[in-house]
Amino acid sequence: METKYAAGQWRISEDRLAEEDGGGIAIEEAATGDLICELLGTTEDGNLIAAAPDLLSALTTVAERWDKYDTEDAPETWKEICSALAKARGEGNKKGPRGEPLDPSAT
Repeated sequence: METKYAAGQWRISEDRLAEEDGGGIAIEEAATGDLICELLGTTEDGNLIAAAPDLLSALTTVAERWDKYDTEDAPETWKEICSALAKARGEGNKKGPRGEPLDPSAT
């Protein structure tokens, strides 16, 4: 899968807080300092956004290691994983973590 977002570690920028706008948070790439986004919100919101690449990577690893045919004990969890990964990729809820239909019988 081609990465279409700014890959790598993200962090809250301490230098780009939008004080003139009544406060705000800037998220930047940790390695380069390139701006990812600015938002009005709390530090907690910023922490969640800054963790997005790490969370996506971790959930992708879980999905790749999970044998989808052994999801009988946790089918709802598998659907939640598929849905979250599809949402992160901008695909809605149509596909699983490897691009397969959520329902293996669907073609």
